[in-house]
Amino acid sequence: MERIKENWIKKYSTFATVDKEGNPQARAFQIALIEDGKIYFLTAKSKEVYQQMEDNPNIAFTVASPDYVGLRVTGKVNFVNDLTLKENI
Repeated sequence: MERIKENWIKKYSTFATVDKEGNPQARAFQIALIEDGKIYFLTAKSKEVYQQMEDNPNIAFTVASPDYVGLRVTGKVNFVNDLTLKENI
């Protein structure tokens, strides 16, 4: 996880969700925080990506370091509303 923090924090990744029709929807997204083995992203509740994650929490993202080391992660979204955590971002 430390290598991820060193190479990928505040970098843009490709973040993919699934729309209501089951189609993948990919967009550029920035990793906001990596803490305690967890990777955090930020978005507004008014965004389409937020609604897609509410409807289907399965996501994937990829990112590459400056020396072309790639990382691909898949998982399920867990929404966090911890204001203390948000202050660290």
